[in-house]
Amino acid sequence: MALLARGNTGSQTPPASGTDTSGQPVSFEAMAAAVAAEVRTALGKVLDCIPGTPSRPLDLAEALSIDMNLAWKICNLVGASDPFAGLQKLPGDSAMQIFLKASAQVGVEPPALARVEAALASYQRLTADHAGSRVVLDSLLGHIASAGATRAELTARRNAFRAMSSLVGVQAEAHVVTYLFSPSADAGPSPNPLHTRASIIRGHIGLRRLRTDLSWIIGFGRRVKDSESQSSANESRPIDPETAARYGGVPVLAGRRTPRGCHEGLVSRSVLSDGAVVDRVHGGPVGRQGEMTFFMGETIAPALPGVVDDRHPYLRLMASTHTPSESLVFDLLFHRQLPPLGPLELSLFTMLGGLNATNTDPQDCISLTMCESLEQRGQGLAGLRLEESPDYIEILEGVCKRLNINPADLETWRVRIKHPPVPCSAMVQRRMLW
Repeated sequence: MALLARGNTGSQTPPASGTDTSGQPVSFEAMAAAVAAEVRTALGKVLDCIPGTPSRPLDLAEALSIDMNLAWKICNLVGASDPFAGLQKLPGDSAMQIFLKASAQVGVEPPALARVEAALASYQRLTADHAGSRVVLDSLLGHIASAGATRAELTARRNAFRAMSSLVGVQAEAHVVTYLFSPSADAGPSPNPLHTRASIIRGHIGLRRLRTDLSWIIGFGRRVKDSESQSSANESRPIDPETAARYGGVPVLAGRRTPRGCHEGLVSRSVLSDGAVVDRVHGGPVGRQGEMTFFMGETIAPALPGVVDDRHPYLRLMASTHTPSESLVFDLLFHRQLPPLGPLELSLFTMLGGLNATNTDPQDCISLTMCESLEQRGQGLAGLRLEESPDYIEILEGVCKRLNINPADLETWRVRIKHPPVPCSAMVQRRMLW
């Protein structure tokens, strides 16, 4: 009796090449679906012919005297709920030959084994026509698989994190980007976009050098004035000017235990010829011995335009990172006394295409798969506790005190992006409704 879980979908024959009978190209999805069906059906027929009709990896390994890992791959391929995810589990050529030889030795008839060989040949054509290699094929399958796609994405991100850390010589436990929108000091009783300010807090937690000569950029921005008399509106200012002065203008925030490992003279600020300001940390001890945790904060006012037009209807907030990190934590805090804003919309973009997501329409950016979602964390700061840094809440409390903000008036959201694929930008946008 055939096992229903084995994808026994009939004798659907995969295309012999990358074109159909009329000579038109066959899409990857169509060809992959046909190949997956044939491979799973052919292998299911072989399993049905093995004495005892084994359905579990342990039973199959014992029936054929084969490796448990090979048995697990065969059973999971045949029984996968998603055919594309199942095809990613197909063992290699030598392992499949071991399986077919062992199946023949226990009495599986040659026609059933030949059908598997034909299905494997179709798999090879799929690889040649659409991918060129097994690695690329698995990536293509992962993007159309409904089952296991998130796990595959996170695995790829983790591998990229390890590789980039090794290549550039730096990594962090977490990179934190926080936006706090509140009425400015001169605001009246009614919400006014021209009387708002944005406080931007950036933190590096557990920043570790992997080589002693590393000089790493921790902040970058433009500070261009046409003349000394130009208005300072929209110019960013350090939240903690006293501490910033001790650190050469880098807007470091002081805390009870922070900055940790980030000593005066270890960070510096320089101005490039085009007026851009660059903040850096310099070389020092590697690994945990030189680990640094610090937060930086600046304010900008006004933070919202007085008039909204159809060309720029959204408030767009970016959390960009180029530092290999285990997590990118993106927090958003909005005071209850702000002009009306629409729902929060989250997206993730790569900057590898050369476009800077900050200055580009999101429709023109290269988007990335989002495995995460934006979570509302309630009123006040309690929902923003950070496992990597107990000091984070203290930093936020200090910012609120300096800016004369009652934390209870803040609505908070967070998204945690695991192993962000650097360089990338997470963007939250809200339609401005005035």
